[in-house]
Amino acid sequence: MIVDPNHWKQDELERITRRFTNELAKRDLIHPSQNVPGPDMGTDENVMAWMADEYKRLYPTEIDAMASVTGKPIALGGVDGRTEATGRGVFYSILEFLDNDKDRKKTKLRREIEDQRVIIQGFGNVGFHAAELLHESGAKIIAVIERNGSVVNEKGIDIQKLKKHFIRKRTFEGFDGFSTARGHFLSKDCDILIPAATEGVIHRGNAGKIKARLIVEGGNGPVTSDADKILRKNGVTVIPDFYANSGGVIVSYFEWVKNLSKMRYGLMQERDQEKRQSNLVAALEKMTSNSFPSEMKDEFVKGASEIDLVRSGLEEKMKEGYHAIHETFHSDRKIKSFRMAAMVIAVKKVAEAYKYLGI
Repeated sequence: MIVDPNHWKQDELERITRRFTNELAKRDLIHPSQNVPGPDMGTDENVMAWMADEYKRLYPTEIDAMASVTGKPIALGGVDGRTEATGRGVFYSILEFLDNDKDRKKTKLRREIEDQRVIIQGFGNVGFHAAELLHESGAKIIAVIERNGSVVNEKGIDIQKLKKHFIRKRTFEGFDGFSTARGHFLSKDCDILIPAATEGVIHRGNAGKIKARLIVEGGNGPVTSDADKILRKNGVTVIPDFYANSGGVIVSYFEWVKNLSKMRYGLMQERDQEKRQSNLVAALEKMTSNSFPSEMKDEFVKGASEIDLVRSGLEEKMKEGYHAIHETFHSDRKIKSFRMAAMVIAVKKVAEAYKYLGI
């Protein structure tokens, strides 16, 4: 099904989505135990809510009906942190790379994220959240590229201001630094390039012009196979999409588990943590005869909320994934790239499972 949401009214989109869910259900292609959809380009939590509600209407006695879809609003069983998850995963993958001396030195990038010059192609859900987190961490977002134009500022773009403008106008036009040019900014000099939109934006025709030292694939398949070879030959490191943008799928899994358990993350331990931390602070204050500043005390004694646990789990999975790729990449000279290393890991996991199953 190919639909451009910009060409349809809200009620029409709802009817299309519900009919699509019906067709999936008829073919047994949607179920809490298989083919659980999540949001992607052109969809949002409203679309996922329609799908979940339609599935529930079709199967009213299914106790796990809400686990048939992820990316839902919090009120309908969504998980806090799902909207930002893919962009946050991209952010974590960059931090892991910069923190690894052996990998980072090949690109001659500094370890600190501060003042790293970043270009982001695509200002949707993934691009915005990655840009926001990088901006908050001190990186300079020197260009943001969209289909209707770009914004360029060598001193760094205020991402929150740009987002507000983009929501209000649905275009970058009128924002300081706006340019109608798009494609050639991919080859602008920068430290990190994040293609976070459609596939094939870096191809044989422009790969040789790329000046970024690190490319992080925020979108699916933004670098073609031919471009990958050219970039590798030119010494440009690429963090592959099926690792870098996996944050959304990871947190969708967290949401699915939450729906199956019928319990939000943190419910069983949040207050217990607060009591334990409060007792610890009270003991320290008594021992030192000094009081903690109120803001510091409040932050220290606060128990982990759902979003804290989701972010922690996502960060752990991104760390775990990066270190597996790193170890595999450096274990065999035949493995020429992070992409190949990640593929090797994936195939080995399937092969190992097959071996134990006797397939």
